[in-house]
Amino acid sequence: MITELPWAVGQGAKELALPSGTTVSISVSRLRFSAWSGVQPRSRWNNKPVVGPPQRPFAELAIVGQLSERGWVSAWVTYPGKFRTSWEPRGYTVLPEKAAQLFQRVSERVGGPSGAWDVYAWKNGEPLFVEVKWPGDVVRESQRRWLAAALDLKIAGESFIVAECEQLPNNRMEPSRR
Repeated sequence: MITELPWAVGQGAKELALPSGTTVSISVSRLRFSAWSGVQPRSRWNNKPVVGPPQRPFAELAIVGQLSERGWVSAWVTYPGKFRTSWEPRGYTVLPEKAAQLFQRVSERVGGPSGAWDVYAWKNGEPLFVEVKWPGDVVRESQRRWLAAALDLKIAGESFIVAECEQLPNNRMEPSRR
């Protein structure tokens, strides 16, 4: 099981309050991305920071790419049942059956897919959920409900990572300093 993003520049933990009033400690990985100065995507999702080429211009897809290189089946969860692997051209993946079933069980438990974490990945029967946050952004109530539903289904808290992102002025993701 992965409990941190290995290319992160820093690690930590964050206490999140669940709707029940209990708290859970979630891993935090700090990521630094360059401001991308190459070819820009034709469309931008809610004016997200561009950190890479049009195929994977946003942090969520950069994380998907890094996880995929490490053997994970991974995708950005953009709409119910849509597991995106690239932006331009649009690319999607079909999750392994057990991964899709687990995602569906959590969705049903919470009353729908609203609040699903940004990146969903699967490797060797283990799920990973990553929520991307830029400065000023917080884990929303719907995301806390999703987390609580997953924990109720006995998904380990170690399967969740908050990726705290910042943007640098150069053209690459900064490697880990470990």
